[in-house]
Amino acid sequence: MPQLRSIDGHGLPVELSEQATRLSTTLQNTLDDTAGDAPVPVPLGAAHLGRVAALLERMVAVVEGAPEERRAELRTQGLPRGATLDDELCAATEAALAAQGVVSLLDLAQLLRELRWFDAALPTTMLAERVARLLRGQPAAALRELLGETSNGFLSADKMSAVLAEPLCAPAAETDGAAAEPAAEAAPADSAPADKAAAPVESPAVPVPPPAARLVSLAMDDSDPFEGNMMACLERCDASTLRELKVVSAAWQRRARAVLCDAASAWRQQPIWSPSAEGRALAAQLGSGSAHERCKVLWRMCMLDCGVDLPSHAWAVVPLLEAAACWPGRAPRSAPCGAAPPAGRSARPPCTARCPTS
Repeated sequence: MPQLRSIDGHGLPVELSEQATRLSTTLQNTLDDTAGDAPVPVPLGAAHLGRVAALLERMVAVVEGAPEERRAELRTQGLPRGATLDDELCAATEAALAAQGVVSLLDLAQLLRELRWFDAALPTTMLAERVARLLRGQPAAALRELLGETSNGFLSADKMSAVLAEPLCAPAAETDGAAAEPAAEAAPADSAPADKAAAPVESPAVPVPPPAARLVSLAMDDSDPFEGNMMACLERCDASTLRELKVVSAAWQRRARAVLCDAASAWRQQPIWSPSAEGRALAAQLGSGSAHERCKVLWRMCMLDCGVDLPSHAWAVVPLLEAAACWPGRAPRSAPCGAAPPAGRSARPPCTARCPTS
């Protein structure tokens, strides 16, 4: 049975089963290159190593509980993204995390960083999926609190409105280049203007340690300039979450745009939309009724959020668009077939910046 030794040399070597070892590419390669009779040195403290080893052992049960044809994929590629992640597999991984006592965003962030050396796809993607689920459905204000963002990088109200109104995958405008950069450092005290030199100098306040939540971004990637763990989490977020993250702060806007604006990113290759209950109900109605009734439903669907909701129903809408001569895209200012707009909504879709019929 392979053994692992912590970098600080504290405690006894940690034993890992053969099945758990197979989940780590680094351990597999190391054992293949050695006789395997000496403990493998791991750049983690004893406590952190023990936590990672316990998680890898729990992942063995997740793999063995999956259908035989999916086990190899889980070991090498980890959890699938979006709609391809079934509820049973998701429940099994969340139960494994709960058994480990991993519940908070900070816990997840720290464990992701500890796992980086192991190159273990299944536990890493499991943690990234859990992070995405914790962020899902939260407005920008709640995300700021959850992520521990300070006021230094906040956007103005006008800027936030402009970002929320732009197309989801729109790149940063040229005039926004400065906003994407970290806030400029404050000028040194001795560089103050002469007319303010006589102002009384206040005693510096005693520094207050930031709450744990403020350490999430650092705990997840430490000094990695590419923020690999963070990007893995964001690529599992749905469209609505990424749009809200763009107005959390300048730094989070940069991260969200990196996922949304890169045509080669995993998110762009397989988008994760945010279907609403209303959108699902309307999409279900497109499969029945007369052509006139389906045309009315299409018009109502144009009132959905065109940035994050409507695209998720393309499978139901596109076939009808190809056959429907009364699609409102040809006459966006009036309802088709004499159908009145839904109560409380204007005749023209309100999301003019994002609606494809505008």
